[in-house]
Amino acid sequence: MFRTKWFAVAWTLIAIGVTGALVWANVRRQDQDEEAIKRRDLMRTKLMYSQNIVEGLAVKNFALVRDGAREIDGVMRAIVIGPNDNPEYKQMAADLRMATDNLVRAADSGNLEASALRYFELTLRCIDCHEFLRRVDF
Repeated sequence: MFRTKWFAVAWTLIAIGVTGALVWANVRRQDQDEEAIKRRDLMRTKLMYSQNIVEGLAVKNFALVRDGAREIDGVMRAIVIGPNDNPEYKQMAADLRMATDNLVRAADSGNLEASALRYFELTLRCIDCHEFLRRVDF
């Protein structure tokens, strides 16, 4: 009789533990999903601003180029996308901010070729960061 009760108690504790672990894993997955959704939405916002830059370059509208670069910079400064404790990521984020600053200066000068070159520089920085984030499985 004692053995049967102990067996029932043990299985109950195991069931509670497994259920707790599953609930915790589900909550964590939801949190990760929410973070992934936030990152995806943030990247889409930056892509929209990037498309504004391309449009500005195509029609030689330097205000559109400058505003797009400033918006990308603002999004980058407001929200950290990657592992902020990683020195390589910090350097990439700083390089991206510098690229947006360079693009703003080029657009302010009204030089189409310089603006296009600075946009290309910005695009390369974005690609480098995306490659890094895939490599660290962020």
